[in-house]
Amino acid sequence: MAEANQVSWRGGVAGAVLALAIVAVAAGAGYVLGWRITYQPPTASCIVDDAIDGGTRHALEQAALDFVNAASGANPINAYGMLAADTKGAVTPDKFLAAMRPSLEAIAPLSDVHVVHTYFVRAASNGGARQRVICGSLDQTDRWVAVTAKPVPEQAHLIVDATAKGGHWAFVLWLVPESGWRVEGFNVAATAMGGKTLDEMVAAARAQHDQHHDFNAVLLYGAAVRLATRGSDLQLGLESDIQSQIGKLPIPAYLQGKPPLNWKIGDSTYKIDNVGAAGVGDKLYLAITQELSPWHSDNDADTRNRTLIRDFVKAVPEYSAAFAGLILVARDDTGAHAYRTVATNQAEVKPAATANQPAKPAGK
Repeated sequence: MAEANQVSWRGGVAGAVLALAIVAVAAGAGYVLGWRITYQPPTASCIVDDAIDGGTRHALEQAALDFVNAASGANPINAYGMLAADTKGAVTPDKFLAAMRPSLEAIAPLSDVHVVHTYFVRAASNGGARQRVICGSLDQTDRWVAVTAKPVPEQAHLIVDATAKGGHWAFVLWLVPESGWRVEGFNVAATAMGGKTLDEMVAAARAQHDQHHDFNAVLLYGAAVRLATRGSDLQLGLESDIQSQIGKLPIPAYLQGKPPLNWKIGDSTYKIDNVGAAGVGDKLYLAITQELSPWHSDNDADTRNRTLIRDFVKAVPEYSAAFAGLILVARDDTGAHAYRTVATNQAEVKPAATANQPAKPAGK
């Protein structure tokens, strides 16, 4: 199963925090709603792209491109010098490298690196709290974003797209003025899954809902939310719209409640830790993680995975209208043992690369 490395960090009034999260490009059901913007703070304003002064926009975009190219290059430590002071104060060079190397080296080299949008924010510099600021028009969900603003006169958020291993990636940078433009916060995540872009994933979810395949629709919308996520300091308007659509869906019985879920299929009961869409090359699979306790052996895990596959296909046959196959991961209750079984919609297969070795749990 394809996984994406999502790296994010930012400076903070109480100290910057560096966080490295390995997230599967398999979003879960995706029921949790994000924060909402209900009004525009009167102490801040935002202008977008061509409305920004040409010289200022050029400087911002060059700073963003320099950081992305440095961070993904042979010497990512060069990007450390581009961080803002409060972020540097909480992130040592060693921690910075520890986060960057395993994450961005996995998708390097980058190509077609370019700025998609630039959002320039003016805010009151009165020592107040951070605030959310709307950039764009709320009348169209694909034409606005909400960004975090510090109480400083000028700052900017930029979205940089790049092509890399595994598809397309979005880098979101928050820049503040410090002897030029410095990086206050940074996030990178995949913007496509299983060969589907965000727009295509949303379209697929709507199509499944129209066919009354709500199990598929919920999971595809959940995957779309993951693809729309741009970190904690920038929210796409489209993400809010997708979450709203999820809220209107009837939640199928097999997706109700919080994990672990107890799936009762026929005479069998399965303890399900995770279920979601997963990209494998240009195909979209349904990934399911089940907990086995006690753990006996890899052969036993494979047998029990295949039993769940057969039961699931009978219980939810419409899954094949949206997914190319199933990825079943069995794990024990400690996570010390795991085993992956893959089945296409045509026939069950046991890939040589995973048949005789432990596999990492889906979505973990």
